[in-house]
Amino acid sequence: MQGDKDGLPDAAEIAAINARHLSNTPLRPADLLFVFGTRVDEALRAETACRLWRKGLFRTAIVSGGVTAGSSLSECAVIKPLMV
Repeated sequence: MQGDKDGLPDAAEIAAINARHLSNTPLRPADLLFVFGTRVDEALRAETACRLWRKGLFRTAIVSGGVTAGSSLSECAVIKPLMV
């Protein structure tokens, strides 16, 4: 791994890892969607989940996520209302 001075991979290395290890699985209907909590792109996660629901790709969603530093709300409490 060449990466930067901190030992982290650079963008080219990440792209190579993704190309080699991530599969492109076609979406198909399921009973459940699991939305992982995060403090990054909450609105995008909610929007994507709603789009998939409108397409009929799942019936029920579980939203996860706990309280992280700097916020009094859990990740779930931030994402769920955006989906509703």
